[in-house]
Amino acid sequence: MTTSDSIKISANLEQVWPYVADPVGHAIWNEKVVEVRREADQTVRLGERFGITYRMSGKDQESEVEVLVCNPPHEVQFRHQYSWKSKYRYATEIYRLKQLGDQVEVTQEMD
Repeated sequence: MTTSDSIKISANLEQVWPYVADPVGHAIWNEKVVEVRREADQTVRLGERFGITYRMSGKDQESEVEVLVCNPPHEVQFRHQYSWKSKYRYATEIYRLKQLGDQVEVTQEMD
């Protein structure tokens, strides 16, 4: 099942990109992010792997993440691997950024 949501931010692409492409910064705007485990402290690189913990419905969920697409400052895709009901599952998280005049539209898709 794919879900999609978008928001418009009064800024330019270069201002918004670091908040989307640096998972450590996700905790600033995503209250579900509990911890990010990665060595770098900058925007992600293609093929990079890191760990992240989300809190959903009161429970922590560990996820190992790989960067599948990194096209600054327009698109980044993360593939999450996590355990659910004793099986490994995968989810793809996609962020697309588009400049619309003096605003940036950020679209998130989860599949």
